[in-house]
Amino acid sequence: MKKNVLILGCTAFEDLKLVNDEYIINNRKLMKKLYLEYNIDNLSKSTLTSDKALKFVKCFANSRRYDYCVIALGEAEIDNSNLFNFENNLIEIINILNNRGIRPILVGLPKNKFNCEYEEVISNLSFNNNIEYISSKAFNNSTYVVKSELQMRKAITAVCA
Repeated sequence: MKKNVLILGCTAFEDLKLVNDEYIINNRKLMKKLYLEYNIDNLSKSTLTSDKALKFVKCFANSRRYDYCVIALGEAEIDNSNLFNFENNLIEIINILNNRGIRPILVGLPKNKFNCEYEEVISNLSFNNNIEYISSKAFNNSTYVVKSELQMRKAITAVCA
C-alpha cells in the first residue's frame, strides 16, 4: 500500500508555474517518480510562505491520514519576511504534525536561494526535533546532501521507507 505524503514546498516541488503570465506544468522527473511511489498531495508553489503552510497544515493534516510531510520552506520569505516568524511557524507546523502522528521531513533551501540564516533555522530545528534534513549544500546537521533531482528523490524515498 502506498504511503500518503503531504508536500509543502517551494520551486523544487512545484507542479505548476506562472511564467510570463502563462501557467505551465512543471515536467520534473523528481515529482513524476515520487507520484509513482506515494500518494502525494503537493501544495507547493514558489510563493508558499511558512504562514500559508501553517494554515494548510491546520486545514489538511486531518483530512487524510498522512504518513509524512515534506517541508521545504523559506525560499519565498528570504527577502520579505521575518526570520523569527519563519522559525515560529516551522515550530508550530512540526508540533502539529508530531501530534497527529505525521513524520516531518525538512528540506533546506535550493542552491540558488541559499541563505545561511534561514538554513541555520532549518538545521537547528532538524537537530532539536530529531528530524531528517535534506540539504542542497553540506550544512551543520544535514542527513542527506543532494545535488540533483535524482538524489533528492532517493533521499526522500530513503526517509519514507
